Amino acid sequence: MSSATLYKREKSLIAWISLGLVGLLALDRLWNGLLVPFISAEVERDLVSGILTRLPIVAIAIWLLRRLELQKFIGTGSLRNIRNVQAMVIPMAIISMGFFSSLSVYKNAESWLLILFTADTVLVALAEELTFRGLILPILIRINRKKKHVLFISVLVTSGIFGLMHYLNLFRQPDNFWGISSQVLFAMSIGVFLGGLLLRTRHLLAPVIIHFLVNFSFGNGELRQQAEETVITETGKGGFDLGTLITLLFFAVMFMGGWYMIKKTDRSCVFEDLDLTEMKL
Repeated sequence: MSSATLYKREKSLIAWISLGLVGLLALDRLWNGLLVPFISAEVERDLVSGILTRLPIVAIAIWLLRRLELQKFIGTGSLRNIRNVQAMVIPMAIISMGFFSSLSVYKNAESWLLILFTADTVLVALAEELTFRGLILPILIRINRKKKHVLFISVLVTSGIFGLMHYLNLFRQPDNFWGISSQVLFAMSIGVFLGGLLLRTRHLLAPVIIHFLVNFSFGNGELRQQAEETVITETGKGGFDLGTLITLLFFAVMFMGGWYMIKKTDRSCVFEDLDLTEMKL
């Protein structure tokens, strides 16, 4: 197969994976409607529909990883394959602050609701990391393999797609454009960090753990009373205040952390995992 044909095929593969993900995520509203006669509480219904939506995404992503022979790239053969675990120390410290500040939320939540929230959060992390860092990122590295900054470009594009996907949340919160836009910027910045973390540790488990803990510690709105109304009210104020500055600084720290890990990554090892060493670069 010529390089031009391979390039075209892999670009179309990214498009199909992205469109397929959008289509599967759209089923969330369908599940939610079907569950109305069985689950009256909206929060519980949202969590259950999220679980039912992401289970097939995880299954299909795992099948594609095997089909495209990307297991070596994500290091799933053994936990002993993981490298540079120290890269997780700083994000774990930041996450712990969010976790301990939300302890009262977890303690006051109903047990069944907490179980559903945990299961949904695990599946969100698995589905998104398998799709973006496990599938789209290595395909982009193959496409951009001749470019000097192949790893950074590939992680950046992956994070861009990852971030823009979060605009799908407008279907749930149509009046919260600026709040969702903030989520998109956060997803892009942490996407760079998670991409760098995968390349640095050479194991998908690292970004999955960080992704799960971030969502569990900072995205527990489902466990709070009137969470959605609070978000809409706060994000609709506009203006530039101290909170906005802190948020932007946090995004910048995530981005720079990801950039640093990418810079420290030996691309020859990444190419070896993707069987690109024998290809003309």
